[in-house]
Amino acid sequence: MILQKSLIESKKKFLKEFDLLSEMFKFVLNDFDLSSDQISWLLQGRIEKLRMMIVYPENFNFYSYEFPINIIPSIKDRNFKRIGYRFIYFLNILIFIISLIADRKSHKFVSHFKEVSSLRSRFLNLYFIYFEIKKIKRQFKNFNKTTHTSINNIVIDDLKINLQERVNLSQSILNKRIRVDVHGGGYFVYKNIVDIFYFSKAKDSVLREDKFFSMANFYQHKGIETKRNLSLGFAPYFFDKDNLYHCGQKVLGIYENKSFFKILHKKCIETNQFLVIRDPSKASKSFFCEKLNNNKKIITFDFGISKKNNEEFNKNFWSKDFIDTDIVYIGSFFTLAMQHLLANKPFIALVSKENFYSIFNKEVSSLIEKGIFVENFNQALFFDSQDQIYDWWKETKNLRLEFIDKYFQILNSFEGGLSNLKNCQEKVNSIYSTF
Repeated sequence: MILQKSLIESKKKFLKEFDLLSEMFKFVLNDFDLSSDQISWLLQGRIEKLRMMIVYPENFNFYSYEFPINIIPSIKDRNFKRIGYRFIYFLNILIFIISLIADRKSHKFVSHFKEVSSLRSRFLNLYFIYFEIKKIKRQFKNFNKTTHTSINNIVIDDLKINLQERVNLSQSILNKRIRVDVHGGGYFVYKNIVDIFYFSKAKDSVLREDKFFSMANFYQHKGIETKRNLSLGFAPYFFDKDNLYHCGQKVLGIYENKSFFKILHKKCIETNQFLVIRDPSKASKSFFCEKLNNNKKIITFDFGISKKNNEEFNKNFWSKDFIDTDIVYIGSFFTLAMQHLLANKPFIALVSKENFYSIFNKEVSSLIEKGIFVENFNQALFFDSQDQIYDWWKETKNLRLEFIDKYFQILNSFEGGLSNLKNCQEKVNSIYSTF
């Protein structure tokens, strides 16, 4: 019942985009005899990226030909790499134009979907989508059925399956059991287009304990130390200069991130607190530094590992300064917020209330009321001492446990259930029993 209701909610919100992208895949891959289930499987590996590209209203950033709505590459180290940035930018534009001239089918694709799409996608958006799908077509042309036979009857999908392997598996996916390896904290929490496939096709799920309980492995509550200056954390999320939605969550643009950083920075100066900024992309340093002036001593940056999607959650994943923060302000409720929640570590996260699955309605409203979730950073609470944080956090313990329980209920509602449900529940009970 929970699974079916969640599927209906996601379909209701994203069915138009889902159906449109499916038709686009069929159009480009019409040379191959593929069922709708095989199309859905291939689409799954690119679906959120393509959905964002369909509705993106701004100019594309050609510095990133792979993901042209991500501005991080163009702002990171911009003072040192301006010439190189411009060279890559114009080289990608040239490659793109040559690709358009050389591919007549791309024009038919754009012309067709410009007419049938009710989403008002621009020509450039559609061209980018066409060339993204064409990458899959190239893999099919090189595919040899006799040399790519998978004997494993279970496919564990964490959206990290590479393009070639996804194409290989498409030939036998109908005969395999699909298990969801939960790949981020926003999935199965927010109504989003990615969940539609799993709710319809997956048979069971698994929650990666090394990933989701990784903060709990390193964080230890030290008790109240009222004489110690507070240490605040800030973990911004951003793709663009303006706000956009990713996996059901509003992600703030650079302007709003800078505005909240200015508030945090001022608070730290006035109260002699410390601020740790967590950003593996390293891009935030470029647009936050201008606000530091002569107060850099209160700011530290935690760049952690070089890639956000690194799967090795070891002791070097976060800096000690970030782990030891008294409270963290998190720019979206994605994996980092879920890791803090499961670690029983105080945080305040920006959320998109209207996009949570309805099973969370009661808990989300209560957590917003208590200030753990906020819909706008202007609503964020600030504290003067560790004991204030302790009292506030302790008061919301049962609400947070109820939210976690609902999350496990969704993952366990697949036909085969959540394979490591008992382990996850025992870990949460143990962690929450100490504070």
